[in-house]
Amino acid sequence: METKGLDRAYETTTQVITLSTAIIALTVTFASEFSPSETDLSVPFSLKISWLLYCASVIFGIWTLMAITGTLHELDSGTQTNQGGKNIRIPAVLMMVAFVGGLVTTIWSGFLIAR
Repeated sequence: METKGLDRAYETTTQVITLSTAIIALTVTFASEFSPSETDLSVPFSLKISWLLYCASVIFGIWTLMAITGTLHELDSGTQTNQGGKNIRIPAVLMMVAFVGGLVTTIWSGFLIAR
């Protein structure tokens, strides 16, 4: 693996983690605005699912960063095993699936609230 590619993967992963945590913070902060009435502070179930998916995205993102760090260490020390990048690819794919799922359910929640 080339270190420039790993650097780009690292940057992309940190961006997804940042976006996930920002969306969670924003939607939780304004959760009371999503409630149908001031006395009932409930949010749509789909929004709760999106929070869980964003949390999963952050967890998988941290796993990806750890895998990138381990691979860079192996490259530096010359002890790289020929894994074909699976140690990075698997958590990265899971991170993106969770992130896209979070986006879809957040948008779906917006449609449910707006009707």
